[in-house]
Amino acid sequence: MRLIYTRDIEIAGQDRHALAARVGSGELIRLRRGVYAEAAPFEQLPRWEQQRIRIDAVIGTSRRDRALIRQSAAAIWGIPVIRQPVDDPQGSRVGILDFYWPLQNLAGEFDGAVKYSRDAYLKGNAPAGAVVREKRREDRIRATGIQVSRWMWDDIWQSDSTEPACLVSILHRAGLRQDRWSNYWTNM
Repeated sequence: MRLIYTRDIEIAGQDRHALAARVGSGELIRLRRGVYAEAAPFEQLPRWEQQRIRIDAVIGTSRRDRALIRQSAAAIWGIPVIRQPVDDPQGSRVGILDFYWPLQNLAGEFDGAVKYSRDAYLKGNAPAGAVVREKRREDRIRATGIQVSRWMWDDIWQSDSTEPACLVSILHRAGLRQDRWSNYWTNM
């Protein structure tokens, strides 16, 4: 979907107040200050796609680089589902996925070392026990047919880089392809 930027309208010598009139008539929708989209096509998109377009608007008007996290990062990566419950064929809850790409049947699990080292998470058990429990949970998820990809903080944030190249590599190996989000993968 093509975004309409006030700055482009002004550069073309058109009246930016006409944008406000088009918003008032329902022809356009204001995504954020200075960015608009045609209302009818926008409103027919799934909510996660609308969110991705709103994020595009923020990035397109930003004067500096933006780090996308949680739902914003998920929308850009094409993850329409965050915190997806998973049940086994008998209907028992296996767990809740951190991230899920339904079209690829791919789960993304994000853990920090804290999960395996702090008493609040270990609940009196040894770290090795936490690792074994997590491995068994992951095996139960895989048994449902969902492929699992796992990463930690070091995979996302590397002190010598501003790009999450390691995470991109992990997701590539897991089967996630660039396709429509390729402009966000540039130079990664």
